[in-house]
Amino acid sequence: MKDYIGRYVKKFESGNKGSLCLVQSGYDYGLSCGSYQLTLSNGNCIAFLKHYFPSLSSNLYYNTNIQKVKSKEWPGQQYCSSPAEVESVWRASYDSVGAETFFEYEHQWIGRSYYDRIKSRILKYGMDLDACSRAFQELFWSWAVNVGVGGCERKFAAICAENNIQNISHEKLFDICYDERYRAAKTNRYKKGLMSGSSEREILRPLLSENGIGVITISSPSIYKKQEPIWEGGKHLVSYKYYQTNNDCYKKAAPMNPQGIVVHSTAANNPYLKRYVGPDDGRLGVNKNKNYWNRPGVKKCMHGFIGKLEDGTVTFYNTLPYTYKAWGVATGSKGSFNNSHIQFEICEDNLKNQGYFDEAFDCAITMCAYFCEKFNLDVNSIVSHKEAHDLGYANNHGDPHNWLKNFGKDMNWFRGEVAKRIGKVDVMVVDAIENKPVKPVEPVEPSEPSKTPYKGKVSVSTSLNVRSGPGTNYPRIGSLSNGAIVTISKEENNWGYIEDKMGWVSLNYIAPYEDSPAAEYLYKAQVYGGKLNVRARATTTSSRITQLANG
Repeated sequence: MKDYIGRYVKKFESGNKGSLCLVQSGYDYGLSCGSYQLTLSNGNCIAFLKHYFPSLSSNLYYNTNIQKVKSKEWPGQQYCSSPAEVESVWRASYDSVGAETFFEYEHQWIGRSYYDRIKSRILKYGMDLDACSRAFQELFWSWAVNVGVGGCERKFAAICAENNIQNISHEKLFDICYDERYRAAKTNRYKKGLMSGSSEREILRPLLSENGIGVITISSPSIYKKQEPIWEGGKHLVSYKYYQTNNDCYKKAAPMNPQGIVVHSTAANNPYLKRYVGPDDGRLGVNKNKNYWNRPGVKKCMHGFIGKLEDGTVTFYNTLPYTYKAWGVATGSKGSFNNSHIQFEICEDNLKNQGYFDEAFDCAITMCAYFCEKFNLDVNSIVSHKEAHDLGYANNHGDPHNWLKNFGKDMNWFRGEVAKRIGKVDVMVVDAIENKPVKPVEPVEPSEPSKTPYKGKVSVSTSLNVRSGPGTNYPRIGSLSNGAIVTISKEENNWGYIEDKMGWVSLNYIAPYEDSPAAEYLYKAQVYGGKLNVRARATTTSSRITQLANG
């Protein structure tokens, strides 16, 4: 790489050792790695290795389900792989691709994890790094790496609040930023006036007059560019909140602190949200089979779904509080991301429709950018179900790679798109039930009244299967014994729906039940002439079970 943002500040991170700078520095669990010193304490170096070198790093781990401690030394195997193990894999990975490619991976990782995110975040304060001098690009690259994206944003926000920077010069703001860095760290690296090459500030100062990478010209003496509105050119999306309160996972309400995101796709050719989310809220449409996940006994639950409404609109439905553990990935060899990750499904179609693919994944990218902002998540904490399994924290699934590959995409592309969108999304949360749309009722011609639900008797040699839909291709959800009396509330293709079982049975095995008139109509009536006996059967010789009063 001939030139790149971060080139001038790199020497202050790793000196001449570059990618092979493997040292202990600060509270890093005993190891900081590479050109920009990815620490073991946050699992950053392990995440990098697993992303670019999954085979070589397959035995490395970082436990996100345990409370982090502040330590300069390795806290033990319950937390993560040892510094020696990580260093060995780091060197082997470096040797496998060579110095140039390895550094390109490092630079790409830091750019996506730190620089792109801080660049997006400080737009809201009017700071557009894409229109700044090279000095400011290097400054914020370094600042975000050293104190984290959130820390860098907070410090810059405080500077904006304390100084009238709308008309401030390049150099004045540059010195204010480095004064704050020096105040916090007390290191010569940030000190003003040192000309021996030991001051990052003074090495960058000459670059204040040079265009930054990607900047054609610096046309204004001020780099403070008011962004009104801040979402201009960004992504707008409505997210519907519709918690699936009948699902056992929702009822369990196990608390979770989100630390990442798992992206799923459904592996079924049905792009409509109503298949999984219900009952109908006026937008979803009616699921006649009622096999959505908002039912007791469904052993799976997601934080959300992306798919089509009844009118074909692609959107996101939030079905579980983001601070509840989902039931989405089961358990892998090292644990479960159910304990730590936001999870959502993208409803698949036939995996051949470019238009729907673009809409669905655009929605997914926007929501991931929203989650990263809302919960301060690193874009590299986003994984697919397949990647979660490969990491040891999920059962063995291949989604959504089976879909992405059809359009020449992968999860690296997905994460890259999320990084570009962080800080540029506007997600409006709407309660789906409280804001239920009112649909106009079309006048209809009077028709014959429907038959009442009727009773029948199970007639089989052993037992009769109850299925989730009207056909043998639907899963079995229960059974009925021979002779059982059931109430059929509706029919479809010679199958009958049993309301209290929430399932379907074949009418070939339902015999008429003699005391159940099949073609009567429901109507209201009034008792008169004294008390009226209610009997067990439709005959006066049957036993009386109660009485109805006159009127």
